[in-house]
Amino acid sequence: MSVSPSPNPYNPPNANLMGDQAQLPYEDAGRGSRLLAAIIDAIIGIVCSLPLWLLVDDFKGIFSGIKPPMTTLMLGMVYGLVCFVVIHGYLLHNYGQTVGKRLMGIYIANHGSAQKTDFKDIFIKRLLPVTAATLVPVVGNFFSLIDALMIFRADKRCIHDHIAATHVLKVKKAQPV
Repeated sequence: MSVSPSPNPYNPPNANLMGDQAQLPYEDAGRGSRLLAAIIDAIIGIVCSLPLWLLVDDFKGIFSGIKPPMTTLMLGMVYGLVCFVVIHGYLLHNYGQTVGKRLMGIYIANHGSAQKTDFKDIFIKRLLPVTAATLVPVVGNFFSLIDALMIFRADKRCIHDHIAATHVLKVKKAQPV
């Protein structure tokens, strides 16, 4: 009869520091692809907003340092949200992607799964709170900066990802049969 040696009481515990991440069937999007997607979407947003700012002739005020009236800011926000839905709505609803995310091969998923996030959740939980926060004087600028810098954390999730319980994943390529 052989006796197996007793475990060494001085060994460190074997802890799975990766948690369930090692077995997950998806891969988080990289910071670079998320940044490029955001830049693409920002350029689209700027081009879309130009007609409004030309219409209200607000460029003179912007360049001379005059603060636009709150009604103009609110009009701009509503116009921007409508443009966002018109431009990105179809892709967000069907694929969980904006135009930039589509071009970069990434999408918005529910946190902890690879299932794309519903358009309603993206709009109400992810877009509206961030848009509202940016309207708060001074705080809005800091919020936007902190939100963007959160991408450098280990989980690569920004504040808007935590608010909406989402994360951004790489689109899996179809395997050849």
